Amino acid sequence: MQQTEISWNEVDHHCRLLANRIAKTVVQTEVQCGLLFVARGGLVLGRMIDGYLRKQGFQLPIGFVQARSYKAIGKIDSAIEMSTVFWPELSIPKLIFIIDDIADTGRTLETVSHLFGEGHNGGIMTVCMFYKAQSTVQPSIYSCMVDDDEWITFPYETEDTRRDEICD
Repeated sequence: MQQTEISWNEVDHHCRLLANRIAKTVVQTEVQCGLLFVARGGLVLGRMIDGYLRKQGFQLPIGFVQARSYKAIGKIDSAIEMSTVFWPELSIPKLIFIIDDIADTGRTLETVSHLFGEGHNGGIMTVCMFYKAQSTVQPSIYSCMVDDDEWITFPYETEDTRRDEICD
């Protein structure tokens, strides 16, 4: 598996691009929208996207969900670990942008989309920095497609990823 390290400058570039695409969608849909950050990688990405949206005058409610599908580099867990769902608003927005850093297998996005889609009469859009063709979910909005055999290491997880490599 090829490993690619992404720099903070690259993350910043992709976040600006994604924020612009979300802003365009918010304007076009004319419904109440919200952001749902998928921990762990989606927290960093979501926070940066939210900052760029606020600079454009958009203040969308934010929710969080913790979901994890990998044990280590290239090692998929048999089940998605899900916990800690938090949505601060009394009413869930009509359109929820689910934000994660990468659509690799698609299992995390699929699980979170299903969780928030049940009984929700609005829409769900998935947002990712990177997308792999092998993913069962193609993000509604993404910045870049990467090869299926490429392992992306983000600047906010470099130490975690290296520690996982050593432990295996």
